[in-house]
Amino acid sequence: MDWPESATVQWGRSGIVLSATKKSYETAFFEAFPNDGSSGFIRGEGKTLEEAEGAAFGSWQKYRKCIESGGHYWGRLRDRKAKNAKPYLNGGCFCRGCGSFQTAMKPIVRLGKWRDPLTELDLDSISSGYAGTNDQYGRTLFLKGRAAGINIPPSPNLNGLPKDKIREISAMYQIGCEKAVKDFWAENRERILSKSQTTGGIGLLLSDICIRSLDNLVSRNTQNNFPT
Repeated sequence: MDWPESATVQWGRSGIVLSATKKSYETAFFEAFPNDGSSGFIRGEGKTLEEAEGAAFGSWQKYRKCIESGGHYWGRLRDRKAKNAKPYLNGGCFCRGCGSFQTAMKPIVRLGKWRDPLTELDLDSISSGYAGTNDQYGRTLFLKGRAAGINIPPSPNLNGLPKDKIREISAMYQIGCEKAVKDFWAENRERILSKSQTTGGIGLLLSDICIRSLDNLVSRNTQNNFPT
């Protein structure tokens, strides 16, 4: 079928769908990530792979028609009429017209969460560029880092860009994050570690991995391996 060139697709002739409220079942499936503004994720199911792709393609056509008829109207609730419906807090939204789903709003972060002390895990995640992701954890990292004085670059807008351009911009964004974290870690390493409350075997192992990664970051920068 004629999917847009920007779309990424994957499929399977047989997959198990597990559910806590309904009976589990086996189905062929076809999943698409259009990257054209129609929807962030589309899944079709059927008795055959062809039937599953047809269902997914039909959904994509419906979402495209919604865009061409005035655009999506986003809301955080999947079903506004459902009792006790809870909104998505991570930025995921549903179009009230066609039902398309994608990240369309900023995540809602717990009030005051950005004031929590920065940890070595936070800093390692920021240096990898995770603060630029549009989800709840990434947004919290961005706010915590900026509040602590880390000059994290603004999140890049990658919507609608070709894959090679996305890779290029993402790589440059990560370099900017590494530079910002390097300066902060070099000046505040001992203070952060003195306040660390990491406990437990796995927690201590992750902490050690992050500390080594941050120390290596400072060492690499000292050797002028960052482009200017």
